[in-house]
Order: sequence, then C-alpha cells, then structure tokens
Amino acid sequence: MKKLIISIIVLSILIVSIGIASSLENKGTISSNYSKTTIQYFNITVTEGDTLWSISEKYRGDIEQENFINMIKQINNLHHNVIRVGQNLKIPEL
Repeated sequence: MKKLIISIIVLSILIVSIGIASSLENKGTISSNYSKTTIQYFNITVTEGDTLWSISEKYRGDIEQENFINMIKQINNLHHNVIRVGQNLKIPEL
C-alpha cells in the first residue's frame, strides 16, 4: 500500500512538472498566421496624442491594422487599449 501511494505521488509530481515545463516553453511566443521567423523589436515612448491605432498606422507595414494592434498588445502584455504618455512599448519590426 505504501509503495502504491509513493508511486502515485511520484507520478503526480512528474505530470505537474511536464505541464509547468510545457507552459514555460510556450511563454513569450506569439501565435499568429505569420511565418515562424524571428521578429525583431524596437522601443518607443508614448507621447501626447498617441493611441494604439495611430502607432499601428505608423509602423504596421502590410499587416492589417487590427492584427498589428493585437500584436503590440500581446508583446507588451496589455489587456486594454489604453496607453499612457511616457509608457515604453515594444514594437515589432516588420
């Protein structure tokens, strides 16, 4: 009985460890329809009048504006469309 309990505990720890390792491996990746190439970033500082929309218009290239805004939000861990003057944002170079 004691061996069974130890086996269950060890198996549980192994499963949890694999789950944690898997989630850490995927952290920081961007899931998109774009090719799986290395994306370079540059930093900008938000100035008076900047919005995610205006920033994406300036830097988005050929990507649809809403998709580029979502990339900026994901890269910068933004949960809303609100940005503040003086805030630093990572912008993908495309």
